[in-house]
Amino acid sequence: MQKSRAAKSPPKVRRRSAVQLDLPVILDSPLMKAVHSDRYLLEYPFFDLSKTAKRKRLAFFDGPVTIEVKAIEGQGVATIFDRDMIMYAASLMVQKIEAGENPGREFVFSGRDFCLVSGRDTGGDSYDLLSKTVERLKGTVIKTNIETGGRGVDGYFSWLDGGSGIAYDIDQITRKKRLSYIRVVLCEWLYRAILRDRSILAVHEDYFTLKPIGRRLYDLDKVHCGDHQEWRTTLGQLHKLVGSDMDVRNFKVEIGKQAGEVPDYRFEITDEFDGETRGRGRRQSARLIVVVRPKGSADDAIGPPPVLVNLIDLMNEEVPT
Repeated sequence: MQKSRAAKSPPKVRRRSAVQLDLPVILDSPLMKAVHSDRYLLEYPFFDLSKTAKRKRLAFFDGPVTIEVKAIEGQGVATIFDRDMIMYAASLMVQKIEAGENPGREFVFSGRDFCLVSGRDTGGDSYDLLSKTVERLKGTVIKTNIETGGRGVDGYFSWLDGGSGIAYDIDQITRKKRLSYIRVVLCEWLYRAILRDRSILAVHEDYFTLKPIGRRLYDLDKVHCGDHQEWRTTLGQLHKLVGSDMDVRNFKVEIGKQAGEVPDYRFEITDEFDGETRGRGRRQSARLIVVVRPKGSADDAIGPPPVLVNLIDLMNEEVPT
């Protein structure tokens, strides 16, 4: 897919036929509008950044916000790629709200439409992969003090509630399972955030082509910059919000590799430090100031080029004291 890098380009609407499949259910797909996400899913690190769901537990504590995520026995926590299905269902919900409907928490959709929207392969082992995605979203439990719709949850909850699963047919020749449709029931926490808080953001058409850290960089830029604002943070805080388990030194290198692929936003890792004079050691690099601007903004027009990491300076900064 050829990527568009035009400043503030609106999300491309994928137009598909609304003809229903020959099923005993009415599908909520296809998604005819841009992909949306709840703000909290973009702002905080709720998901593992690997493809293979390696991590069994995640924790995030920042000021008043606390998040604990863990997986049931025998599987890892849901990944940032599993999150695509939540974003897709949330987008179907937004589509219904904009059409004047009052949607419930259950959404039924074709696996083909979900794969087309999220850039997945529609053949081969797609059934097994989607089945594992649903199971991880059901088997990952979250505990947070973030309230949605004026209500909080004191204990743990899952992304998807009971009734979520994949319906399949049996191929009469190969006897293999053939995906029929997917049913998801969004948790009440997320449902309230979309329906009552209306804190939803549309993502760029190239979003699903990004790698995990690139996605998280875009997530945070979308939340903190929007279309017009500059965002200043530290490398250490950015590392924490992204949810990366690599050290700060490698994280800085990874930003240098992926930041140029992030649509709509431009990164600069400055040589300024937050509250301290320049020094040596790992602690100092975490205090480096990072500046993010929307591409095409007034500051961006005369500002620095996309972030480039000078590996020699990096090695000098990172020598432990």
